[in-house]
Amino acid sequence: GVPAAYSIARFRTGGQTVRVGILATQILPPIALVIPVFILARDTGLLNNQGMLAVMYLSFNLPFVVWILTGFFQGLPQEVEEAALVDGATRLQVLRLVVVPMALPGLISAGVFSFILAWNEFLFAFILTGIESRTLPVALVGLITQAGTQVGPMVAGTVLMSVPVIALTFMVKRYLVSGLTFGSVK
Repeated sequence: GVPAAYSIARFRTGGQTVRVGILATQILPPIALVIPVFILARDTGLLNNQGMLAVMYLSFNLPFVVWILTGFFQGLPQEVEEAALVDGATRLQVLRLVVVPMALPGLISAGVFSFILAWNEFLFAFILTGIESRTLPVALVGLITQAGTQVGPMVAGTVLMSVPVIALTFMVKRYLVSGLTFGSVK
């Protein structure tokens, strides 16, 4: 998402149409895509495959990441990039050596949000996976049966599901705060 967001922020790639298109992908409800994605996965033999699930998460989270990072890149000073270009750096070197280090809090914030969206996603994991490849949210729902809810395993699974998100949040806490508040005060 970094090259796309940088291109949109600095060069206005695609104009307003691309920006509205990226935002429109977030407006579309996922339930509208379940049947076509299921048919595609079934016809290609990728049903019950975590690789297909990873591709789906990537395709849903990439517009979100591009949208967030575009606003973040627009808030970075262009003069620093121009100085690097004057010093002889190429556009790719400017992106890699100047822009990405300056945008690290925003990159980490977008990455954490993207991880949480994929980690908690239920609908596509429920439809596209089977017993061998199901994710933790789908497995937790399997603990609710006609005989009743297995409370002990459900609570244990919920705690296990929360631990990676909490640990990740604490590891990148200082980047999250600066990434979320960037540009709020001019």
